[in-house]
Order: sequence, then structure tokens, then C-alpha cells
Amino acid sequence: MSSRGGPQGEAPLRVRVLGGLEIEGHDLRALGSRKARALLRRLAVAQGRPVEVDELATAVWGDALPAAPHDQLSVLVSRLRGVLGADRLHRDDAGYALAADWFDLADLESRADAIAERLRMGHGAGAFAAASAALALVRGPLLPEEDRPWAVGPRSGAATTVARVRRLAAESALLVGEAEPARELAAALLDDDPYDEAAVRLAMRAEVAAGRPAAALTAFEQLRSRLADDLGTDPAASTRDLHLAVLRGEVGPPVAGPPLVGRAEQLRRLDAALATAERGSATALVVEAAAGMGKSALLRAWTARAAERALVVQGRADPLGRALPLQPVADALAGLVRARGTAVLGPQASLLGPLLSAEPPPAVSTVSDADAGWRSLMAGLVAVLDRAREGRPLVVVVDDLHLTAAGTGEFLAFLLRRSERVAVVAARRPGPGLDLPGAAHVPLPPLSLAEATALVGAARGEDLHARSGGHPLFLVELARAQDTELPGSVVAAVTTDVDRLGTAADVLRLAAVLGPAVDVDLLAAVSGAPPEEVLDAVERAARGGLLAAAGARLVFAHEVVREAVADGVSPPRRVAAQARAARLLAARGDADPLAVAHHARLGGEPELGAAALTDAAERAAARWQRGEAERLLDDALLLHATPAAHLARGRLRLARLDLDGARADAERAIADGAGAAAFELAGWVAYYGRDYDAARRYADEGATRTTDPAVRSSCLALGGRLRHNRGDLAAAGTLLTEAVEVAPAAVRGVAQVWHAQLLVHTGSPARALDVARRGLLDPHLGHPFAGLYARFTVAFSLALTGSWAAAYDAVDDLDREADRVGDLRFPPVTANLRGWLLRAAGRLDDAAELHARSAGWSQVETFREPVYAGLLDLTEDRFAAGDPVAAAAALDRCADLPDWTGSMGWRHRHRHRLLLARLALRDGRPAEAEERARALAVDAAARGDPRYAGRAAVLAATAAGRPHDGLPALVDGFLPLAGPDGWRDLGELAAATGSDAVWRLAEQRAQQVVTAARPRPDGDAIARSVREQLDRWRP
Repeated sequence: MSSRGGPQGEAPLRVRVLGGLEIEGHDLRALGSRKARALLRRLAVAQGRPVEVDELATAVWGDALPAAPHDQLSVLVSRLRGVLGADRLHRDDAGYALAADWFDLADLESRADAIAERLRMGHGAGAFAAASAALALVRGPLLPEEDRPWAVGPRSGAATTVARVRRLAAESALLVGEAEPARELAAALLDDDPYDEAAVRLAMRAEVAAGRPAAALTAFEQLRSRLADDLGTDPAASTRDLHLAVLRGEVGPPVAGPPLVGRAEQLRRLDAALATAERGSATALVVEAAAGMGKSALLRAWTARAAERALVVQGRADPLGRALPLQPVADALAGLVRARGTAVLGPQASLLGPLLSAEPPPAVSTVSDADAGWRSLMAGLVAVLDRAREGRPLVVVVDDLHLTAAGTGEFLAFLLRRSERVAVVAARRPGPGLDLPGAAHVPLPPLSLAEATALVGAARGEDLHARSGGHPLFLVELARAQDTELPGSVVAAVTTDVDRLGTAADVLRLAAVLGPAVDVDLLAAVSGAPPEEVLDAVERAARGGLLAAAGARLVFAHEVVREAVADGVSPPRRVAAQARAARLLAARGDADPLAVAHHARLGGEPELGAAALTDAAERAAARWQRGEAERLLDDALLLHATPAAHLARGRLRLARLDLDGARADAERAIADGAGAAAFELAGWVAYYGRDYDAARRYADEGATRTTDPAVRSSCLALGGRLRHNRGDLAAAGTLLTEAVEVAPAAVRGVAQVWHAQLLVHTGSPARALDVARRGLLDPHLGHPFAGLYARFTVAFSLALTGSWAAAYDAVDDLDREADRVGDLRFPPVTANLRGWLLRAAGRLDDAAELHARSAGWSQVETFREPVYAGLLDLTEDRFAAGDPVAAAAALDRCADLPDWTGSMGWRHRHRHRLLLARLALRDGRPAEAEERARALAVDAAARGDPRYAGRAAVLAATAAGRPHDGLPALVDGFLPLAGPDGWRDLGELAAATGSDAVWRLAEQRAQQVVTAARPRPDGDAIARSVREQLDRWRP
């Protein structure tokens, strides 16, 4: 497992190559050079053995060797020594060697031998514990990032070792009666080698052990067909013999643990619940009893037989209450994925990622709809479970329901409402904690004398029943006691059992302090005992009934047992053990953060505990449980105030638009040194507070400081949007383009939506349409406005590209979405957009009604954009109707627009200036109109706004009132962005210049709208109105 270590007192150097190169405690990016990392990968794979210099050079440079490879290699070695330590790379005649204290692959090989030895001796529990610890080392193939030929051989060798460990682990799981882990391990072996007959035999035995002999026979038939079709051969004799034994019923499930007695009525009621599900209904049942009454044993016995008739998925709350929201359901889903592979997730894979991933999504500031996200997550879970059951009933089992965190009960109720043929079965203790309203409750009474006698035998049944009162756990513990003086309680009985373990007792007591499940590596590190000694202690405890197999791990037989064992550890030793466990788990990187926090709190490590609670809160938020996330962050800040906790809480407060609270957290995070991420948060808080200057400063500072692509993208997107708002379109384009390019997938949507709106404003509606639709592929865009703005951009872009009917449908979609999310700001925006399309179709009165309504809108006082837009649209409606007086009145109501500094004010001002020029023309002041229009055309072009530059140029030509040589080019520049009502501008231009060519274009554009609207009930009326209005300008 180890090589030559470093100097006395130096931190151990631990090297991992399975799943990718990792040197614990070292950031490999510090090496700077890809070549240095390539050299380190080759040395790491050698596991402490020297590697020849020429071989190292080939591994680093391949065929493209430098002029002096040995010299260059020396430079790289010096760089590695500077990071890892001067004594960590040795050089002798045989070459260079990496001197580490531990290599994962070497340790895995050693553990495989230990598992095999325990299996040979028949020590199932010890083999099972050793296998669980060994499998934790397998994070993936050897160095998946290395693609040079030298890695092929070592990768194949590592795969062989991993396969051996999995095979031994499956054998040990079967030996202790854990069929599902055995079946999953066999499936993993077959994924790597579908012709592995030993793995098929393991899978067959596991299926029989799980009560599914038909599945075992199917596995044999699949192997037989595969061998015949691909290799032209038959299964081996041993495989055929096992198949025959299964057919004859000679292979039975192993007997594990004491028999289930005295629960016939409870089993009958559970069977009845399954029968109800089979008939097509959804039903729920709760087994309720005090600790030690056999709830878990009842569920284990029943689910084993229910699996023959239904898909059974199950999870359990953490006995110490260390559970993330929805964790039992997440565990059940993880078990399903292990059994079926990730394909079982189907199209819901990305949606359900937060339930399966140990890594939270990229941390940026969002104001997404938590309720909608939570509903989508629940619906995704239901969809996966419905698909996975393949027409069978579904049974969802949750043990220790009363200890579950937020979300579990709500999901179970959602499942019962949304699904048919489903039974939800839970177990809980009486008293506080989660229950299932409306579910039938099944109590577990004490065992009768007859039942107790059946469990412990006639010789002692009456006496032990009297002493235990029929309490199953106490009864079993009393039955184990060999002393004449029987213990008076479960605690006393367990204490006696532990004392009999001798030197192993201390290890077991420490295991009990650390938690319900035995983590061999953690226990060895905390206790200081060698792993072999820990495994021996675990084996003895399992033989004594104190530990039992549960899934892929060993756990204490009951929480009461664990508590009794832990009572034997003194308080100072408890604190020291908890502190060390917290530090070790935190260093692993993939540990449950609530477990780390639990150990840190009890071990007096407040800073470490606060960091773990912050991590847990971010994962809870990723599951849309923001209330629980904020509670965890409050706990973290009480334990130890950190910039990360303030930052995370500020984001949650922003998400519910508590701007004052979010601002306070952001400012504290900045003051405490949280860096770029805190500036990003402060920028968004300022943006939502409509302090755009402050928002821009924060966003720019965050983008300058950060190296995190998610934070950088968020800052760039915000900075780009603010510049777009103020009319600095070139700078906005630069920032938004980069924001989209650098954004991780999880945060790209908002940048795409804003980039799309900029594209349409800068004259690229087709590109804008594509980018906006890509943004809408993400159902959770991170900000409530994003989905609405994306739909607005889709409708606007469709209109500009001449798709009137599609644009109108897109406005309907926008209306529905605004209504769904309850956004009060968007109804007038939608009304203005719809009115524009109706004006283009000649429906002037309908358009004016919509625009007048928007012009008078006042529900959100600070949101003036749709009011100005409504007034400007109303002005155009009146011009189109031939009523310049009414148009002037509407335009007068925009008198303060030139001084307004709100969002997109520059665009409103462009339009305002255009309408002032048109008003001058209608009032008989063509020279003034031409001058105003030409000035606007220049300004709009300089800003990068081709639509208003084109409209202004057409109006200037109309005001000039004469044909000229530049007219065709002017019209060509106008047409791509003319919009659905561009036929009016062309008609006026044709009338003013007498151009038949322009008139024909006007007719063509008008006819496009008429044709698009023809299927509508008012299609004929639209055709007549457009014709009448167009004919006013016939040359």
C-alpha cells in the first residue's frame, strides 16, 4: 500500500489514480504545466516503483521528443519537487520514483487479498465490511484523462483488479444475505464483460436470493443466446448446473438474522396494501411503534416478498437526523440507478441531477421560481418511477419517516396524487416528526408468550418474555446473555455483549460514537488501529449480533444498540474522536456534509462545522428546499460566521426578493473577503433594486476578479445587460458574447436570453430567435424575468422576420407564461406587442384599445417601460388612423421621456424622436421632419440600432418628397427590419416619391400579413382593412 514516505513530521502523501489523478492535499493546477502533470501521472501509476528516464520522456512528449529530453525532464522533476516536496521524487540508476505513503491501486490489491482470505475462512461479515471499504476506493477507471498509449496496459490491469474486488464483494454480500448489492456488483461486472460467466452465476444467485428465480433464469437465457450468437459456444458446465438447480428449486435464499415471528396480521395488512395497488389504486400505510419493536425487520421481510410482484424502491432517514431534504427518496433513486444504470433516468437525468450528485450546481445568484422548480423535480421523480416499473405496481418504502427532513412527506403525497397502482409504506415512531396524513396506521404490539417462545425457544421463553415484556429487541438481547444473572435492560444486555469482545470492544465503541454505519477506513484512521484489526473487531461484533448487513454496508443492529455501545466511551474521548472524524471526512471531498457538520459540532470544530452546513445548504437549495437551506445557513452562522455562509444566505434571500437582507449579507461577505462571488451577488441585489449604476460597478468588479466561469458569466451577463439598457450596444455585445461562451451549461440560459434580446435590437432577428429558443431549453433560467423576456424576444423576432401568424402565437405563449408565473409587469408588455401585430393587420381600434390600456397601467410604479411603450404605440395607432391631433395628444404624454433613465430608455427615445419627426410632417413642416429624421438616422446607426436607423431614413426620404438615386439602396436597407407594419412606411414613401417599385413592395408586404391572418375568423375583415389603409397612399 505504501512506498518510501517523506521526512519525519511531513504530512502523508496519498496518491489516487482510479477515476483520475489526485494527490490529496495538493492542487495539481499549481504545477502549471500539462507536461508536469503528464510526468506525475506516469510516476503515480508505477505505485512507487522507479520508471526509466526514456520511458518517462515518451509518456510526456510521445514521439515529439525535445532536443534534450533528459534535461527537460529534470526541469519538470524540479517543478514537481517544488510542489510535492524535495524528498518525494527519488532518482537512482533505475530512473525516477514517486515516494508516497499510500497509493489507492496498491491498497485495492491488498484489500482484495484480505477479502479473499476472509471468504476462505467463512467470515462473511468481515469480508463484507472489507469489500465495502475496498469498493469506496473505486472512483472510476485508471487515469481516464490520459490518452497516450502507455496507459492502456496499466488501465487494463487496474480494471482486472477492480473486477476481482467486485466479484469478491458480491460473494461476501451473498454470504451475509444482501442480494441487491450482490446483483448490482454482478451487473457492473457484466457491463465490463458481457461474456463473464462467473458474473452471470453471481447475478443468478443474487436474483434467487432476492426471491426472483424467474429473473435468474432470464439471465441464463440471455447469456446462452449471447454466447451462441457471438461465439458459437454454450455456457460452461458450472453455469448450466446452476441453471438446472434454479429450475428444480434447489437454490434458495440464505437465512440471515432471526426469523420474523408474531407479525402475521401486520404482514397481511401490508399484503392488502399491495393488492390495492395491483387493482389500480394509490394507497399509503404507516407502521408505527416504539424503538426496538421490529419495524425495520417487518419492512425487510415484507419488501423481499413484495419484490416478486412490484418494483420496490426504498430509503431510510438517517437515525441521527443528518439528512438532506428528500434524502430517503434520493437514496431510493440512487439504488434504482445502481440496479438499472443511468439510462433509467431518461429525459429527466439533468432535472434529477441534484438528487444524485454530491456536487452542488454552479453557485451564482438567482431568483428562480422555487415552487415551480420543486414541482418539476417531483414530477420528474414520478416520471422515472412510473417508467421504471414497466407496468408493474410500485412500492415506495421509507423507514424512520419521523426523522426525515423537508420535502419527503410532500413528495410522497404528490406521488399518491399523481400515480396509480402505487403503495407508499413507511415506518415511524409515535410522537413528533413527519407522518402521512390520511394513511392507515399499523401498530406493532409486544410479542405474546407463544410468539416469544417461537423466537427464543421453549426452555427460556416464559422467563425471557416476562423479563422483556414481549419487547422484541430486548428479548433477543436477553436470549444472547449466557450469565445466570440476566441483564435488566437492553443497555445492560448490550454492554455485556460488548464486554465479551475483549480488545475489539474499544474499536466497536468508537464505531458507535461515529454513527450507525461502520466505515472501516474512517474507524481505522480515528482509532489508530490497523485496518486488519478493525476488520477483526467488526467480524466479531457481527458474529455477536451487534452489527448486521444493510445494503452495501454493515450497521449497528439497532439504534438502541448503537447508543448503548457508545455509552461506554468517555466524554473527552468522544470529543476527540468526533473532531478527528470531522477533519478526515471533510478531507475526502465526497462525504455527506451533514455528517461532517455533526462530527464537527460534537468535536468542537465550529469553523469546519459551519463550512459543512454551508455545503449542505447549497445542496438543499439545489433540491428547491430553500427554507431548509436558509435554516441550515442560520445554523452555520451561529456556529461560526464565514463569508461563504453570508454569501450563500444572501443568494437565498435574493431568491425570495428580500433585498435588504440580501444586501446586508452581500456587504458582510465583501467585507469578510468573499471576493468576486460577493460582488456578483451585490450586483444582482442592486439590479433588482433598480440601482443600475451600482449594479454595473459590482458586476464589472466581479468579472475582473473571478476565475470561476459561472460567476464570470453571471457578472458579464449582468454588465452586458446594464450596458444594453443604457444603449452602449457595442460594449454590451462584447460582454454578452463572452458570457455565453464561458458559461457552464447550468447558468448559460440567462446569458443567452439577454444576448438574444441584444441581437434583435442590433438587427439580427434570425440569430436572436435561435439563441432565445436555446435559452428556453433550460426550464429553470435562474431569474423570473428570463423566461418571459425569452418569449418576448421570440415573438418580436418572428414579427421582424415576417412571420406574422407565428409571432401572434408566440404572444399567446407569452401571455400564458406571464399568467402562470403571476408576473404583474408583463401583461402590459404583452398587450403592446399584440397591439403592434393587430395594427400591422389593420385592426386599428383593437390595437388602440390595448395600447391605451398599457398607457394607463400603474400596478408597479417603478416599472414605466410598458407605459411609455403603450403611449408611443398609441401615437402610431392614431397616425395610422389618420388622426394627427389624437396622435399629438398621446405623444404629449411622453414629454418627460427624454429625461427618463429607465431600462431601454435609449430605444424609447429613438422611437419618440421618430414620432416627433412624423408629427412635424403631418403638421405640414416637412423640412423640420426631414432634419429630425436624418439626425435620428445618424444617431441610431452610430449606436448600432439598424431598425430605427432604417425607419428614420425612410421617413426622411418621405419628408423630402422626391425620388432620388439612393432610394433603392435605402429601401433595401430598411426591408430586413421593417417589421409587420413596414408596409405603412413603404406606402407613405411610395406616395411621397411617386415610386411604383416602392409601391409594389408595400403591396407585397401588406399581402404577407393578410395571407398570414387569412385563417383567422376575422381574416376577411383584415384583408379589407389593410387594402383600404394601403390605398390611401397609392401613387
